[in-house]
Amino acid sequence: MRTPTTDADLYAFHAACLRGEHPPVFEDEPQCGFYRMRMIKGGPWVPVKIWCLANVEDGELTEDEIMLAVVGRDQDTLHWRRAWPRCANKPITEDAYLLLGFDRPHKALCCLQDAGHGLR
Repeated sequence: MRTPTTDADLYAFHAACLRGEHPPVFEDEPQCGFYRMRMIKGGPWVPVKIWCLANVEDGELTEDEIMLAVVGRDQDTLHWRRAWPRCANKPITEDAYLLLGFDRPHKALCCLQDAGHGLR
């Protein structure tokens, strides 16, 4: 029986980072969670969400799980290989992820810094 990965396991890396831990990062092993990155050097921060797509039927996987990434306010879906190396060491809370999706990211960033959401 091929069971899907549990949410606790999928988000363990991200949760550890938010607790201030520093788990090892492997370029070819994306981890589910909320992150930020810059699309170009010196550009604005954009939100990144990495998640696992699993097709499940009767509690079993019908095919392999797939990691996907959504980047930026336009919610562009990218293969995780384009996002993970650039965001892996920049985890943020889900609230920070949502705020970075504002039309005015500079205003959202100020709000996040004031609220202590870990954006440095």
